[in-house]
Amino acid sequence: MDSTPVLSDAVISVLRLAAGRQPAGLPLSTAAVFAALPDVDHRASWERLWLHTGEPRALDLAHYPDDDSRAATHWENISVTAELADALAFLESVRRAYDLPPASTGLLAVALVAAPGCGATRGLTRHGLTPDALLELVQSEILGTTLEALPALTAREDPKAPPEPVPEPVPESVPESVPEAVQGGSGRRRAAWIALSVVSLLGIGLAIRTSPGFNAAPPPAPEVPFRPPALASRMLTTADVTSALGTDMIALQDRPPDSKMWTSNGPLVADTRNAAIVAGWQREWVSTDQARYVLLRSVEVTRPRYHRMFHENCGIETPVPVPAALAAASAGFVDKGDNHAAFCMLSEKGNIGILVSVRMRGASAAEMVPQVAQRLMTRQLSLVGGYVPAPPVVNSQHYAKASIDRWLLLTALILPLVLALPLALVDRATWRRLRRRFRRREAGDPYLVSVDPAARLALSESTALTLFKLAVYVWLLRWIEALPIGLYATAALLLAAFCLMTVAESRILHGTRGRYTPRPFRGLSRLFAVGGLVVTAAFVAGAFLIAGVSLAYAGLGLNPAGPDYQIARIASLGIVAALAVLAGAVIPLMFVRRLAMRRVSQEAQSSPGRHIVLLRSFADDKRRVRARRLDRASIVDRICLRRWERFEEIIATALSTIGPVIALSRPGERLPPALGAVRQQFPMDGWRAGVRDLIRDSALVCMVVGRTESLVIELREVQALGALHKALFLVPPCGRREQRRRLALLSRELGIPWDRMLRATRGTDVLLIMQNAGPERAVIFTARAPDDVGYEAAVHAAVLLTGQPAPATAVVREIMAGFRHRAAGDRPVPSAGPTPPPAVEVYAPGRAPVYVPVYRRWTVMPWLLSSVLTAVVLLVTTFVTGINTHDFPVVTTGQGTATWLAEDDVTGELYAVIDRFGIVKVDPAEKEVKLLGTSNDAVDDLIVHDGVAYGESPVTGVVTAVSLSTHRPLWTARLLPGLRGLALAGDLLVTTVPGRREVIAVSARDGRQVGKRTVAGIPWGVTVSGDRFVVPLVDRGKIVSLSTRDLTPAGTVATVTGPQQVVAQGPVLWVLAPTQDRVVRHQSGTVAPGGQLLLSDPGALVAASNGWFAVQGHERVTLVSATGLLVRVPLPYTGVTSMCVTRAGHLFVGVEGSVAQLH
Repeated sequence: MDSTPVLSDAVISVLRLAAGRQPAGLPLSTAAVFAALPDVDHRASWERLWLHTGEPRALDLAHYPDDDSRAATHWENISVTAELADALAFLESVRRAYDLPPASTGLLAVALVAAPGCGATRGLTRHGLTPDALLELVQSEILGTTLEALPALTAREDPKAPPEPVPEPVPESVPESVPEAVQGGSGRRRAAWIALSVVSLLGIGLAIRTSPGFNAAPPPAPEVPFRPPALASRMLTTADVTSALGTDMIALQDRPPDSKMWTSNGPLVADTRNAAIVAGWQREWVSTDQARYVLLRSVEVTRPRYHRMFHENCGIETPVPVPAALAAASAGFVDKGDNHAAFCMLSEKGNIGILVSVRMRGASAAEMVPQVAQRLMTRQLSLVGGYVPAPPVVNSQHYAKASIDRWLLLTALILPLVLALPLALVDRATWRRLRRRFRRREAGDPYLVSVDPAARLALSESTALTLFKLAVYVWLLRWIEALPIGLYATAALLLAAFCLMTVAESRILHGTRGRYTPRPFRGLSRLFAVGGLVVTAAFVAGAFLIAGVSLAYAGLGLNPAGPDYQIARIASLGIVAALAVLAGAVIPLMFVRRLAMRRVSQEAQSSPGRHIVLLRSFADDKRRVRARRLDRASIVDRICLRRWERFEEIIATALSTIGPVIALSRPGERLPPALGAVRQQFPMDGWRAGVRDLIRDSALVCMVVGRTESLVIELREVQALGALHKALFLVPPCGRREQRRRLALLSRELGIPWDRMLRATRGTDVLLIMQNAGPERAVIFTARAPDDVGYEAAVHAAVLLTGQPAPATAVVREIMAGFRHRAAGDRPVPSAGPTPPPAVEVYAPGRAPVYVPVYRRWTVMPWLLSSVLTAVVLLVTTFVTGINTHDFPVVTTGQGTATWLAEDDVTGELYAVIDRFGIVKVDPAEKEVKLLGTSNDAVDDLIVHDGVAYGESPVTGVVTAVSLSTHRPLWTARLLPGLRGLALAGDLLVTTVPGRREVIAVSARDGRQVGKRTVAGIPWGVTVSGDRFVVPLVDRGKIVSLSTRDLTPAGTVATVTGPQQVVAQGPVLWVLAPTQDRVVRHQSGTVAPGGQLLLSDPGALVAASNGWFAVQGHERVTLVSATGLLVRVPLPYTGVTSMCVTRAGHLFVGVEGSVAQLH
C-alpha cells in the first residue's frame, strides 16, 4: 500500500481476524473483512442491516471475491486485494477530511461498501438492494451518522488528491475543550445524584420527626415516695395484725408489691398495668422477737380473670381446705417442720384479689399458722366488703408498640452506619481518595487518561441510591406504624421492599445487562443448587428470627431473667449475632457453586474469539477490594452483607460483556472460586502451549501485572503472538512502592518510557495500561484511588478503545472522546528526562510473596483472635452487665450464697457468710474463696476485727467469736432469741433484744455479759459512730445514743418514722426507713436530718464505711462519698442477698453462687 491508514485497534483486530480465517494463498477481500466485522463490533445494530441484506452466513458473504484484474498488495505483511487496499485508502481520506481519531469499525464498514463493484457490495446487494441504498443503511444503522461529503469522496480515481472541505458529521461533534465538557457533563449528573442524596436525607429526617413511635414519651416512672391508693385504706393495719397474733408487730413495708409487675418500668409492663390493673398495695410485718412474719397483698384488677396473672401461688406444697366463706382460691402450707411453718392463702372478691402469707417459729407453729391466716383473711375480706372502686383511669398510650417502632427505626438508621464505618476505616482506597481530593493531576501527556469523573459519578450514584433505599425503608416503617401488623409481618414487608429495591437498583445502574453468566447448575447438579439455597435460606431465616426476637425484647423492655436495663444491651448483641449469622449464610451456597464451577470451563471455550483470557500471578488471588457498587452482586450476596470482592471478581464482571473470562487454575486447586473467572487447568509441562492457544483464540487478553517469571513468560507470549493490540495490563491494588516496582517491570518489557510511568503515579494510582500504536503512545488510565468503580471505568474505557462492546456509561464515553480528540494531533509525549527505574526483582515460580489479607497473616492473627475473643467476652459481660469484670472481679462461691459480707477493719480483708453457716475468706485478686469454719447456728450478722469474726444468730440468740487464723471458736454467748444488730467498740460487743426493749453488751474477749440498758422504745439494730453506740427505735421514730464505755444514754434525736436500720459513715449517720420509702442522713452533733435519698426498692440493702455509704436501688446501687460525691453503679443481678462497701470504696454484693465487685 502506498500509505498506511491510521486505524483503531478494533479495526486492526477485524483485519487480523479476517486474515486468520482466509484460506491460504488467497488475498484478503472486502467481503471477508465485512463478514468479520460483527464478530468484533458487538455494539452496532447488525441485525437491522441483515433485515435488508440477509445474514452473512446465508449469503456466504466471506467468499465473494473482489476484482482480480488488479494485482494484490500488502498491509502489515497480509496480502490484500486491490479493492480492499482502495477501501483502506478511502477510509484514511474520510478520516482526514473529518479530522477524526483512528478509524473505527463503523467507518470501516462504510469504506468497504463505498465502491459499487467490490465483493462486499455485490454480496450484500444480492437480494435486490441497490448500492446507494446499502451505503445509506450502513451509515445510519452501523456508523450512526450521515457523512454529507461522502459523494465527493467516492471518486477513487485519485485517492491522493486533496479532498474538498467538508462539514462536520451531523450528530457528533468534538467540543473545543473535551476535558471541560467531560467535567461539565459528569458534574451535572453528579449534581443530580447529590440532590437525590440531600432529598433522601431530608426525607429520613422528616420521617423521624413525624414518627409517633420515635417521638413517643417513655412510660412514666413510679413516683417515690409512693402514694397509697384508695384500696390501701381497706387493708389491715399494724394494730389489726398485732391483735390477730397477740404480740407486737413491726411494719416492714407499706408500698406497692415488690414483683416486677410494679417495679419494672418497661413498655410491656406499663401496657399491662394500664390494661389490667387498677391498684395494688402490699404490707409486711414481723414480730419483735422475729418469730412471726405476715405479708398482705391486695390487687384490684379491671376484670376478675386477671387475678391469676398477678398472684403467684406462693409455692404451696400441701393444700389445706378452708371455710367456703373465705372464698379462697387456694390455701396450704408452703413449708412445714417441727419448729417452723409457712402458710399461704389466696382469695378473690369481685375484682379484688387478696394474698395472705404467714410464717412462724415454735413448737406449735404448724397448728397456729392456718388459724392466723384465716383470721387475717376474714378480717381483710370484711374490710374489702365496703370498698367502692373508683372509675379506672383509661390510658390509650401503647408504650410497647411505640417502643418497638422506635427500635425498628433506630436499627434502620444505625445499622448502615455500623456496617459502613469499619469498611471505610480499613479501606485503603477511601483514605487515598480523601487525601488526594484537592490535588491536581499533572497535565501534558495526551495519552494519560483519568477515569476519576466516571468513578466520582459512580460513587455519587451508589451513595444516592443507598440513601434513597434507606429513606424508602424508613418511610415504610413510618407507614407500618399506622398498620395493625406484627413484628414478623413487618420483617416480611421489609424483605420484600429490599428485594424490589435491589432489582430496581440493578436496572438503574445497568449492572447485569449483556453479561456472560456461566450456568454451572444443569441436570442433577440443580439439586445441589437447591440444597445450597435451602441451607442459605435457613441461615437467613434464622438471622431474621434472631433479629426479630431481639428487637421484640428490646421494644418490650422486659428481662425475665435479670434487670430490665440489660435487655436493650442483650438485644443489641442479638442483632450483632444476627448479622454474623447473615454474613455466614452465603457460605453453603458458595461451596455448592464452587463444586459446580468445575464444569463450566468447557462451556466457556465453546465460542472461539469471544472469550477473554485473564493472566495473573497466583500470589495476587486473595487481593480484595471494597464493593461500592453493589449491583454486581446477586440478591443473595447482598442479603448476606457481602461487602468485599476479590479483585479478580471485579475485573471478570467488567469484562463479561464480551464473553466468558478464563483464567488458569492454581496448581493443586481442587475447587475453583465461586465467583470470578472460569478456571482452565493445564498439565505442568503443557501450560505454555495452553496459554498460547487461549491468547490466540481470545477476544481480549487481560493481564494483572506481577513480578513472577511465569507472568513475564506469558507477557512475552502476548508480544510474540501480536496480541498487544488486544491486551489490557491491570495494576492491582497494592502499596505505592509495590505499584512502582510492577510498573517498572512493565516499562522494561513493553519499552514504555519510565518518566511517563512516574508522571502517571504523581497524585494518582495507575489502574490500567494499554499498548496503543507504540510505547510512546501507550494509554495509561489513572484514578485518585484503586477502588472498584475506578477499575470498572478503566476497563470499560479500554474495551471501548479496542472496539469491543462495553456497557460504558456516558461519562466513560465522553472521557474516551476527549482522549481521541487529544491524541488526534499525534503530538509527541513530553519527556521529563531520563529517570532510572527502581530495581525490579522477578520471582522464580513458587517464590513470589503471596498476598494475604491483614486479618489472615500469622503475625496478626493471634492478636486479632485475642482481640476478638476479648471483645466477645467484654460484650457478653461488661456491655450487658455494665460492669467491667476485668477490673471488678466476680468470685465464685459454688452453689452457696453469700448471705453476709464484712471487711476486717484492721487488715482490710473481705469475709463472707455462705448460706448462713459457713465463714469464708474472699480474695478478689485471686478470685477464690477459702473456707475458714462452719457455725452450728445460723449467722445473720457478722463483724470482723483483727482476725476475729463475731457472729450473731437471731433465731437461737447466740453470739459467737471465731479465730480466723486457727479456725476455732473462741467463745459462745447464749443470750435471748430475737437478737437484732451487732456492733463492736473497743472491748464491748453490743446487740439488741427488740422483744424486751434491751441493749446488751458482752465482752469481746470472753463473751461475758458486761452490761444491759433498757430503752424507751423497740430497738431495731445498733451501729457505732465515734464514741457512741447508735440504736434506732422503730416504734418511736427516734435514734438513741449510748456511751461505748458503759451504755450510758448520751442523747436522743428524732428521725423519720419507722427507722429500721442505722449505719455510720464516720460521723455521718444514715437511717433506713422502708415504710417511708427513704433513707435519711444525720450529721453528728445536729438534731434535724441533713438530707435524704428516696428508696425505690422495698428490700433495699445499705452498707457504710468511714469513706462511703451505699444503698441499693432499682437495678442500681447509689454510693455517696464523705465529700458528698454521688456515684450510681448498675446492679446486674437480681436477688442480692448482702452488700459491703470497704474503706477504699470497693463495693461488693453477694448473690447466688458468687461475690461480685461493682465499684
